[in-house]
Order: sequence, then structure tokens, then C-alpha cells
Amino acid sequence: MKFETGFSNDTFLNILNNLDVQLMITDPDTDEVIFANSKMNEAYILTENPVGKKCWEAYQKGFNRRCDFCPVAELNKDPDKVVEWENKNTLSGKWFRNTSRMMTLPDGRIVHFQQGVDITGSKRDQELLSNRLEQQKLMSAISQTFISTEERNILILEALKKAGEFMGVDRVLMTTDDGMVFNWYANDQIKRVTAFDPQLRNKAKAFYINNNLRYMSSDELAGHPIVEGIKSKGLLSFAGFPVFIENEIKGLLSFEMLLTDKKWAESEISLGMMIANVIGGALLITEMQDRAREADRRAQAMLDKTPLACILFGPDYQVVDCNEEAVHIYGLSNKQEFLDTFYTAFPDAQPDGSKSDDKSFQMLQKAFISGEETFEWVHTHIDGTELPMEITLKKIDWRGADHVVGYARDLRLLKAQMAEIEATQKALMFERDRAEENAKAKSNFLANMSHEIRTPMNAIIGMAEIARSTDDLERIYYCLHKLDDASSHLLGIINDILDMSKIEAGKLELMHPTFVVEKILHRISNLINFRAATKNQDFLKQAGKGV
Repeated sequence: MKFETGFSNDTFLNILNNLDVQLMITDPDTDEVIFANSKMNEAYILTENPVGKKCWEAYQKGFNRRCDFCPVAELNKDPDKVVEWENKNTLSGKWFRNTSRMMTLPDGRIVHFQQGVDITGSKRDQELLSNRLEQQKLMSAISQTFISTEERNILILEALKKAGEFMGVDRVLMTTDDGMVFNWYANDQIKRVTAFDPQLRNKAKAFYINNNLRYMSSDELAGHPIVEGIKSKGLLSFAGFPVFIENEIKGLLSFEMLLTDKKWAESEISLGMMIANVIGGALLITEMQDRAREADRRAQAMLDKTPLACILFGPDYQVVDCNEEAVHIYGLSNKQEFLDTFYTAFPDAQPDGSKSDDKSFQMLQKAFISGEETFEWVHTHIDGTELPMEITLKKIDWRGADHVVGYARDLRLLKAQMAEIEATQKALMFERDRAEENAKAKSNFLANMSHEIRTPMNAIIGMAEIARSTDDLERIYYCLHKLDDASSHLLGIINDILDMSKIEAGKLELMHPTFVVEKILHRISNLINFRAATKNQDFLKQAGKGV
């Protein structure tokens, strides 16, 4: 082919051949190659001269007609159009970005002019990025699988299904240290090919640990006894990965080919390790959630058995939970009834006069700020009786947020005991006062008795002295008579003292004797006259006519 240019034909062809783009000129009617530069032939791994051949015969493999992606038909309809397009070559496996247009040669022929560049590198980068995005989607999907209330075994099987479908394998096998075996099969036919061997599983785990391996593939360890042992169970190839939970191997994950052999690419090994890590992390989370639920159950069991009513308040001051004692103490039937009616179980006002609604929120607000508040409170039992309580509010961190737990102590028994103690104290004080009064009265009585005793004793002593000092019988008789009166009076005083003892012992008996007032006054006068006479005094008595 000759070109009409200012250069020689060889020089111009040399220029075209040294351009860093692929150039090809074809006949739009016959698809025959009119010209192709060396860059074009190198890119498509062509060793023979393609000129005169159909472009789809020379540059494609197994084609017997014009390529479906060829833009010539479109350009024949619109010769002024420029078409940019991409294709993957079947001979080289490379990707090219091409620009096609119609051109008129100097000899008047209209030809298809195509120039292209190799974009295989960028395509591979795109594919790699796309694969990574797909892998990230897979990792996210597997992680999302475990964010469910389903049973753990169901979640594991769902995760294996997603991983197996993405990897395009025949079977995914996972075993755990607690003896669980999980299988996912691409179809029912594969289920009959192999079986699980627990002894072989233990050997594989020991092999991972002893050799500090993060994966094991039938490619890299071909011929090794452990690999051959695994393959003897019906596998053609496999890639296995340890599943770590808290830095310990707690499971084994294996991607297996049972019907066809497979060479494991580096990207597939990396993906397998990521899947094992995600499953291990998800299992750790579920295990921690199980631990947390078990801890919650234990804590709830302990709270339900505590003799104090316990109530949990959320950040919005609403009641979140309570223990069984709280339900019991308010006379309710279940926790839900308690949660629904808690803020209605108050009297309108507290004993200090404050409104119950206002004070309850004020005390909760203080507890959230200060961390702890203690105060007395009155609730209302379901039967309408008032329940005096001592409330202690404490701020706690629960599930990443501030909460307040309230402890309510029933003061009814305490107040009854305090009332009993107070009544006892009053009774004791009364008895003490009465004892003090009795002691005072006794002291006064004894003081009076000592005086009363001295008077007849003095009379007795005085009359005895007079009687001894005289020989006058009349006077002696008078003294004896006075001695008799004084002795009788002294005996009466002694009897009065004994009566006081009878009063204290509760044995005093009242009598109603007949007596003459005049005689009593006469006796008293005889007792006192003697003392008055010794002091040169006169003692006179006088009674009214009616006495």
C-alpha cells in the first residue's frame, strides 16, 4: 500500500510502525486488512503479516464473521461519526481501547481507520478493585449475617453459603472445638462424595498450631501426609484456614473441590483468610453476647432474690426494668404491670407537701448529676394503703449510657418497730417518774415517821423517868397510863410503816373500825403535853360542838 505524503513510502511506514499506538486500516466492505503497524501486531501477538486477511480472522480466535462489537456497520451508516469502544482480545487476553472513524485515502478509497491503546493494566486494576469491592460486600454480608436473633448454628450455615457461592467451590466445611460440624454443598450430588473425619480434623488443627500456619492448601503442600490424608476423603483440592477466637484456634474452615481440580490463586487464599477472620470475629461477638446474656441472667436472678425492691431508670427517666421484689412489694402481678403503672403509684403529695410527680423527677435529676441520692418516699400499694420507703438512687453505666438504679427499702416494719420502741420508752419514762415519785414519797414518809416515832418515844422515856423518880402511887399510876397511851400510839405508827410495805407488795387490806374522835385527840394531847411541859409550854386542844 502506498500513501501520498511528503515522505517516501518506506519512511512514512516506518513512522507509523514506531508510533506508540496500534494502527489498522481495513476495507469497510470486505473487512480485509489494508495496513497494520507493528504495534498492532505485537499487541495482538501476531507473527504473520495480516494484510489481505479478514481482520476478524487475523486478530481473533475462532471467529467466522465480523465481530459483534465492531463499529464498521455503524460508521457505514454515518461516515462522519467517531466511535470509541473497548474489547478483550481472544488471542492475547488483553483489553484495548479503540477509536474508529472513516477516512478517504488519496486514491479516493474510503477505509476504516482504527487506532487503539492497551488498557489491560487499568482493566486489571479495575477488576482488582471490583473484586475487592465484591469481597468487601461479601465480608459485610457475612458480618451482617451474624447480626440476627437467629440461633448461632443457622447463622454459621448462612455465612458458609455466602462464602461458598462467592468462591465457586463445591463444599465449605467448618468444624468447632465443641464438636459442631457445619457443611454447605453447592448441590445435592456433592453430598454423597465425602464424609467428615474427626480424627483427621484434630491432626489438621495440631498441624496449624505446630507450624504456626494461617492457611493450608493442596497446591503448596502437595504430597504432604496431612494433605494426602485430607484428599483421601474424596477431595480433589482444598484450601483450609484456622478460625481464631481470642487468639486461639477454636475452629477450622475449608473450601473444597470435590468434582473438579482447582489451583488456588493468591487472591483466593487472601479472601479465605479474611472470611475465616470475619467468621471468627463474628463468633467472638456472639460468644461475648452469650456471656453478656448469661451475666444479665445471673444478675437478674440475684436481683430477684434481694429483699430490696430494685428499679432501673433510663436516661429519659422512664422505668426500664425491675426485680421481682418490686412487683411483690407493690402488690402487682408481673413486671410489665409494674413498668406500666409505676408513675401512677404515688399519692398526689409527699409528707413534706411537695407534689409527687415534681419531686420524683427532681430526685432522679439530682442522682444523674451527683451520682447518689437517699431520701424517704411514700408509694401507694395496689390496695390503696401507703407504703413508706427509704429510696437510694445510684448512677451506673449500663450498655454504654448513664442509668440510675433505685433501691427501695420498706419502712413499714421499721416504723412499727420504732413506734413500739417509742411506746416502750414512754412507758419506761412513766414508770421511772412514778418510781421517783414513790421514792420521794417514801423518803418523805420515813422522814415524817422518824418524827412521829420520836414523839411517843420521848413520852415513853419521860414518863418512865418520872415513874422511877417518885413514890407517889397516884403519880406512878398517871405515868403508867400515859405510857400505855404512848405505847399504843407508837404501835400504830409501826403498823402504818408495815402497811406501807403491804401497799408496795399489793397486800394492803382496808378495815372500817369504829373510833371516837375525842379519845384520839385526848391521846395525841397526852403525847404532846409532856414535851410541852419540859419546855414550859402549854398545849391546848379545842373541838367544835359538832365534833
